[in-house]
Amino acid sequence: CNVAQPQGRFAKDDKQWKEKQRKHLEPLIGKAKQWLFDAGFSFNQMCCMLMDETQDLSATIVQKANAGNYDSIVIGRRGLSVYKEFVSRRVGEKIFKQAEHLTVWVFG
Repeated sequence: CNVAQPQGRFAKDDKQWKEKQRKHLEPLIGKAKQWLFDAGFSFNQMCCMLMDETQDLSATIVQKANAGNYDSIVIGRRGLSVYKEFVSRRVGEKIFKQAEHLTVWVFG
């Protein structure tokens, strides 16, 4: 999942902005999927989606994983301390709390 964050006040309602974000992110998501494939995962074991900040991110991610009968959630995060930065944010903490029967992987 990737969260598209609007740059301006009305960007989240702008179809052109959403399309531009999608076109920008598709190659990056494809690259991430290829890394997972190269690591031994099959493409049917992966689910990628673009979300916007108006959604309940953690609940949507966990619900999607449960509905698809996935065993893991793999999350990428950038920062000086990947784990500390990720879990200190509300979304990361909520995913860990809601993902009762899932393995959560955090990559930087």
